[in-house]
Amino acid sequence: MKILYAAFRRNPLDPLAASSAHYYFFKAMEKMSHEVKIIGPFIDTPLFTERALKKIYNKSKDKRYIKYNWSNTFKASKALNEIDLVWKPDLIFTMTPSPLFFYRGKTPCIFRTDTTFLGMNNQGAQFLNHDLIMLKQMVWQEKKAFSKCAKIITHSKWSKQVLIEHYGINEKKISYFPNPAAIQHIKKDELLNIKKAKNLNGPLRLLIVGRDFHRKGIDIAIGIVNKLNEQNTLVTLSIVGLLGKDGLYHKYYGNFNKTDPNQYNNYIQFYQNAHLLLHPARFDASPIVTSEAAAFGLPTITNNNGGLATSVIHGISGIVLPKNTNTNSYVNAIQHLINNPKRYTRLCESTRKRYEKELNWNQASKILNSIIYNAVK
Repeated sequence: MKILYAAFRRNPLDPLAASSAHYYFFKAMEKMSHEVKIIGPFIDTPLFTERALKKIYNKSKDKRYIKYNWSNTFKASKALNEIDLVWKPDLIFTMTPSPLFFYRGKTPCIFRTDTTFLGMNNQGAQFLNHDLIMLKQMVWQEKKAFSKCAKIITHSKWSKQVLIEHYGINEKKISYFPNPAAIQHIKKDELLNIKKAKNLNGPLRLLIVGRDFHRKGIDIAIGIVNKLNEQNTLVTLSIVGLLGKDGLYHKYYGNFNKTDPNQYNNYIQFYQNAHLLLHPARFDASPIVTSEAAAFGLPTITNNNGGLATSVIHGISGIVLPKNTNTNSYVNAIQHLINNPKRYTRLCESTRKRYEKELNWNQASKILNSIIYNAVK
């Protein structure tokens, strides 16, 4: 099948772009023997009027300007219209609304989104930081793009409900599956023996992975670890993804380039050695790190915010606490696992089984391929 991949600001050939999502979707299509042609990405060169408006707007409103400049949206749509007429693809795939906004063709389209602007705004406008004027423009772009799609792919039950309730999308048009791990497939024989290597009698090794200190709740994770140590439970926390000031019980390790073999091996060692992944995010639509952790049988402790209850299934691949839960609840959940080592071992085993079933790209590619054929039909 001929698939036209309409990129916008991210290059699908770059495994480091946007948490690797563009890259893995592109590779999944190639793996299924589709002929994939890429248009874009398009360099955003705002018009003078756009630059001036953005400067005035940001200064007067203290809010962010529209995410996708209209000039670049027009450029991407124009390129899509032109190549669609010449190459005549069977399907158009995109992860941004802009290429579809001014699209005039009849080729079936698929739009993948982990979250919508309304979804993110409803969960906490402080993470979006746009006022009503900008939000309406961005939602308009999304709605126009959705209206031209045969299928919409998202990554959580929560996001699917937002599409139905706030965008008026027909449920049959939406498919969702959790974001798969953006690492090489981890085989069973590569795993440590849980009972031997992850005995809960010694110091507990916790891990958090994220690049956004506030939104990912890294400060919350530090608070959890400090509280546990105050209760005479010896715990250490490794923070991967950014740098900061080390504390008595936590240490920052910065970001790792997964395309560098040495850095990649160092990166996955954190998952291999940890007892639990902490993910006390204030908002997260569809994390990839929870799927990466599952590859190593590493359960996640998180809360029911955004799409987290799809990324982590309570009692299967981790513990999902109520939305915006307090530090004490995390501490109690961790203490409960320490006091019930058999439950912890079972949770590690079921976490790995979930990875094998649906949190890897081998399985996700099959689901994607089915969605592609249904879209064309």
